[in-house]
Amino acid sequence: MKKKLLLGLVSASLAASLCVGFSACQLLDPRKGEEFPADSFDQKWEEAFSLNNFTNFQVVSKSHLTTKFEGKTLQDDSTYTLTVADDLVHLTFESKASDGKYSFEYYHDGEVYYVKDDSGKWVKTDSLGDSLPLQLTYEDFMETTMNQYYEMKDEVEYDASKGGYVISIMGVPTVLKFRNGKLESVTSNGSFEIEGETEIVSGSVYFTYGGQKVTLPTVSE
Repeated sequence: MKKKLLLGLVSASLAASLCVGFSACQLLDPRKGEEFPADSFDQKWEEAFSLNNFTNFQVVSKSHLTTKFEGKTLQDDSTYTLTVADDLVHLTFESKASDGKYSFEYYHDGEVYYVKDDSGKWVKTDSLGDSLPLQLTYEDFMETTMNQYYEMKDEVEYDASKGGYVISIMGVPTVLKFRNGKLESVTSNGSFEIEGETEIVSGSVYFTYGGQKVTLPTVSE
């Protein structure tokens, strides 16, 4: 449950001003986002989250997480990149934490996944099994993270000082910015308590629409 909530914030993907582990330009979105007209807000929101927008796109999520418990402090920097083009998916994930590193990469062409075996060679498989953290697959990103953003429609308020639509997730201020009628960025920055721990999170999610290409890796038979 904890992992799901955290990924909902920062993969929700998801910040802005702590900038520990990343340059400020990577986590901040200084540009002002669009404010939809009140009389067409519902329609504009629906159009922004239309599946038609997500046939060729890339999303890059960066996050920094500080966990404090029992007098200890742990750090975790992670980067998640998802690219979709021509019904092909390429996903990379890398986490550098106080207690070690973790990375994963895969391609997906509909029914077959391409992953690396223990020797580093690309192989085909029909399932990822339990090898990925919760909410990390393309399907989960679209069905969970993007759906979470969509369902914020009735709770967000436009804040001109922040240049975007603002909402609080678990007490963490989150800003959604739209440009050309599409979701361009989601940034979050704040802290919350969960399971007796203090979590300080800073994260950003940036979307690029169009111009993407995915080339499947060569598999040795």
